[in-house]
Amino acid sequence: MIAFFENDNVMVRATVSFLLDFLAQREPWQDWDVCIFDYDVTWCAAITHNDEAKFVRFA
Repeated sequence: MIAFFENDNVMVRATVSFLLDFLAQREPWQDWDVCIFDYDVTWCAAITHNDEAKFVRFA
């Protein structure tokens, strides 16, 4: 997977367990927006600082 962390303006390769651990360790006052892509960039899952989850499949 590829993860884009908007707050740090950085894109990294990440495992599912890394992303789950990162989100679990986040404090309530920390505003993080994360976009997660598959390696083929056919979809994107986003988690916003408002605790909203969005999913987009690209054509």
